[in-house]
Amino acid sequence: MKRTIALSLFGLIFFGGWLSYLISSSSGQPAGYAGEPGGTTCVTCHNSFALNSGGGFPALTSNIPAAGYQPGQSYTITARIEELGINKFGFQATVFGDASNMGEGTIQVTDANTTRIFTGAMANYITHTVTGNFNPGSYSWNFDWVAPEAGTDSVTVYASFVSANEGNGNKGDDVYTTILKIGEAPAQSGEVRAFLAGYYNAATSNMGNQLQSAGLLPSTQPYNYPPFNYTGTETLQTQQTDITDWVLLEVREDQAPQNIVQRQAVLLTQDGQLISANGSPNVLFPTLPNGNYYLAIRHKSHLGVISSSSISIDPQTPISYDYTTAVTQALGDNQLKLLSGNVAGLFVGDFDNNGLVNNQDFNLWKQNSAAVNAYLPIDADGNGIVNNLDFNQWKGNPSKVGSPDL
Repeated sequence: MKRTIALSLFGLIFFGGWLSYLISSSSGQPAGYAGEPGGTTCVTCHNSFALNSGGGFPALTSNIPAAGYQPGQSYTITARIEELGINKFGFQATVFGDASNMGEGTIQVTDANTTRIFTGAMANYITHTVTGNFNPGSYSWNFDWVAPEAGTDSVTVYASFVSANEGNGNKGDDVYTTILKIGEAPAQSGEVRAFLAGYYNAATSNMGNQLQSAGLLPSTQPYNYPPFNYTGTETLQTQQTDITDWVLLEVREDQAPQNIVQRQAVLLTQDGQLISANGSPNVLFPTLPNGNYYLAIRHKSHLGVISSSSISIDPQTPISYDYTTAVTQALGDNQLKLLSGNVAGLFVGDFDNNGLVNNQDFNLWKQNSAAVNAYLPIDADGNGIVNNLDFNQWKGNPSKVGSPDL
């Protein structure tokens, strides 16, 4: 049975103060009471009994796979408290990184009638509302959590619960805490890799990241103009500092590679890996029917390429393909350029993206041959500056013709 405390005469005198407190806490507790590192719990105020000494059952559950969370993916977390004889409950929860000891990922409200968010110095917290705390015997709150970027490692969900007495201010209430530890899923083998010849440095075997370091990398995908005409809404959502540029990744029909099935704007890192806009190293097309497809990559300054053959793509499995290992990795005759050793990359110089490196591209360069701090297709080496070095990049690929399927 629920433990209670009788109101003393002293308590009655100060009941008005306790009533004011109840009105406030009934719509949720301010940040910092979930039992997280550096924080406290609801027992700070509801202190009649020792923490976790009552007969209630707190629980945290989620739909996160046993293997762990995938960076950038959204999951549902449920906070639940059960206690016989109780009708009113409260909670607060947050998610901290085990290594960082601060909030990780993004907490999102899924039902504004029952939950709300408070912002703290180190994290965001989710708590109940005045209409989200009454139910005989138990209460459950659901909220979404968007996992952080790759490399964050394990996190812990912290939650504190109150089983309210409903008659004695904040006295006579039981307080409980519980945690839910969540690991980051191991990196999967899926990886798409490509090099942009104009951005490539043979001495380092990497590409530059000058566009990002100069603040010139667009925050939204930049392929919404002809001939790409891509209408996706991808935005830059990662703090990684090794981003080279945006590229357009396309899935094309097995029997007709000129036909686009789905596409996605993704980010290219200095070592040639394609990652999702949210920083996930695993590129997925989750609504794509399982089957065989060609894979194409297109870029604002380079000739696009298509995989040399169709590959099997499962919508739930990260795509794997490497354009960097040989010039034969692209469909057609000599569609990749040998950069150093056996390393291959996309031909640079197609500034108008018509599938041909010619004088029309030179004319575009000439019109803005001294542009500075600009994100332009004529910036062949991707450093934000247009000059003779970009002309030399274009001049190295005279009359180069791209794949007719693009």
